[in-house]
Amino acid sequence: MSESNNQNTSYSINGLERILNSAINFIFYYRLVVVVIAIVFLIISAVSISNSSTDNDKLKNISIVLACGSVVIGIFYSVINYEHSQIKFRHDIKASRNSLSFNAASEWFKPSMVENLKITKVLYVQHRHLIDENKAAEFSKILDENEQARSALVSIFNYLECIAIAVNENILDESFMKKYLSGVCVNYIIDYGFYIDYKRNVNKSAQIWINFTNLARKWQD
Repeated sequence: MSESNNQNTSYSINGLERILNSAINFIFYYRLVVVVIAIVFLIISAVSISNSSTDNDKLKNISIVLACGSVVIGIFYSVINYEHSQIKFRHDIKASRNSLSFNAASEWFKPSMVENLKITKVLYVQHRHLIDENKAAEFSKILDENEQARSALVSIFNYLECIAIAVNENILDESFMKKYLSGVCVNYIIDYGFYIDYKRNVNKSAQIWINFTNLARKWQD
């Protein structure tokens, strides 16, 4: 939960899934060749069955072979099409998630965020002794008296909380965001964790910025 200025589960077997996907993509790409080969094999089988059948059973046996073979080819073709569609769907979802992740991460360098970072940098330098000594009450009082600094710090926390929620909901790609923001998140936990804990105690709410802090500690570990 952010402070205002006050999954479907999935399974996979590592390695095996990549091999199966590669095989399906290969077969799908050459699907017409595979179908033609299957039809040729089916015709050869029908001729072979015809030659080994009596005159009375010849037509019946050929019909059975052709019917069964056609069903198998049809099922095979449908399965390959379905699996390829699923692979493409997952790829498109991954690409979309990466695009969203990039856009979300780029917000860190927007002018408004840069201004917040400048303000909090000044705050950090001026009151580092309070931060180093974990004097949360004194630090909170300073923020209460400096609305600009408080708003800047809270805005950063709210941004990181929003990022963490999106990662938890699988809207953003965690691997991408971890590479981009893990250092930022961990540093803010180290520097301002005492203040966040203080705000939770004062407001009687353990959920303030909980997603951000949990994700930061996960990445830290």
